Amino acid sequence: MAYTNVSGKIIQQAWGKFRGKAYVALKVGDLVGRDTTNDGWILAHKTSGAAVVAEAVALDTIAAGSVGWMALAVVIKAPPTEGAGGVMTEGVLALAGDLCSPLYLSTSGTASTTAGAGADTVQQVGFILATGQALLMPNVGLTGADINATTLTLSGVATVGGVSLVTATNLTSADSMLVALKALAEKMTQTAKTDTVTLTAAELLTKVIDGTPTAAAAYTLPTAALLVAAIPGAAVGSSFMFFVNNKSAGANTITVAAGSGGTGDGTLTVAQHVVRSFLVIITNVTGDAEAYFVYGIG
Repeated sequence: MAYTNVSGKIIQQAWGKFRGKAYVALKVGDLVGRDTTNDGWILAHKTSGAAVVAEAVALDTIAAGSVGWMALAVVIKAPPTEGAGGVMTEGVLALAGDLCSPLYLSTSGTASTTAGAGADTVQQVGFILATGQALLMPNVGLTGADINATTLTLSGVATVGGVSLVTATNLTSADSMLVALKALAEKMTQTAKTDTVTLTAAELLTKVIDGTPTAAAAYTLPTAALLVAAIPGAAVGSSFMFFVNNKSAGANTITVAAGSGGTGDGTLTVAQHVVRSFLVIITNVTGDAEAYFVYGIG
């Protein structure tokens, strides 16, 4: 079955919300990208020669020419279905065997477990959380083959959290761009911590924090300035996930706190024997004004 792009998607959580003008009609859960020629948002698309990079997700049904809510990342849920006798059952997006599978940009604003082929754009846009639930986060993996169908000169390779960031110069237009080449199996390492501590940017970017607190503990994230400096090519909208695993021998809760310039939202506590995921989105990269949001998921 892989992934089914059902109608009537339900938005359970949304991060980085903003108001945007739709150039074409959009519906809830559509993957959208900017159309700078027409000053509006349109359906993202992987097809070679007509590719539109996914940059956000529609939160509303928005008529063409109207303004509505969009977000940088969302958790979507399939709507329930009604069976015989009016019995309601959970909606299905995928099978149990598909859990944690990555989702890629498909056509007409949709996602798929199948990456683009040939000259199609390859862009990871999220992953499956449960049989009826998925995370759509277009910035999780940037585009591949169809950013520009000309030869690129690559330089300035750097790696952060298993993602190779490469500065590329288009040989035809001489425009510089940043391309992310994301490994199919993203590299993560574990950082072990015990009691209350401030994490360094390098520790946070290992993506997995194993905590064994002996009492209630606060794990404070790096300042926004340090985090932006640690991410090559950091820009507004740059994002990554990390996980906190509470392995305490007792009922000791870990609370994740944002550092200076950061703002926390969602569930930021991690109880004993719980693994919680967190989403970080960079919202400002200007010197002395760097900022980020950290969202506790679940």
